[in-house]
Amino acid sequence: MAAVTIREMELEDLPPVYALGERLFTSERWPNLYRTWDVYELVDMFSSDSETCLVAESKAGRIVGFALGTVIEKRRSAWTYGYIVWLGVDRKHSGRKVGQRLLAKLTELFVEQGARLLLVDTDSKNEAALRFFRKQGFGHRREHVYLTKNLTHHESDAGDGKGAAKRRSGDKRQGKAGKSKRKRSPAKRRKREK
Repeated sequence: MAAVTIREMELEDLPPVYALGERLFTSERWPNLYRTWDVYELVDMFSSDSETCLVAESKAGRIVGFALGTVIEKRRSAWTYGYIVWLGVDRKHSGRKVGQRLLAKLTELFVEQGARLLLVDTDSKNEAALRFFRKQGFGHRREHVYLTKNLTHHESDAGDGKGAAKRRSGDKRQGKAGKSKRKRSPAKRRKREK
């Protein structure tokens, strides 16, 4: 077994971490995870929570895992939460305790920042992840329901019919390289909503 180092993520780690996430969180396997895994969230997490963004690096210098977390402080509450937003390990390194080591280091960082409770969520059908987290001491499973609404043929609230026509014609806000701009990353929305 090759040695793996757990360390804080650096700027040059963003492309390989994103690529690993793309391989792990596929639309066929995990549609809810695939919908929310994107380069904007990764960059935002790195920008706002770099101290709780970790990578596992092989002896050969390859990124074989990552853990991205954030600390949530609720107003009018004595509780501070450590929230594991993303945890991924290359399938070739599965069973080698890479995920366990990433989680252990992230937990240490959360404790140093005053967290009293650790939160994580995953797809309810992701049995491997559920087994992993149970082995790490997580419990109190709660079901969460995601609902979707297809907006392909949605008319604007004004009722002028232009909303759907604009979307069908491709007229939307575009950023660099034709990517749609996001107003606020999911990580920042979670922090504000909690």
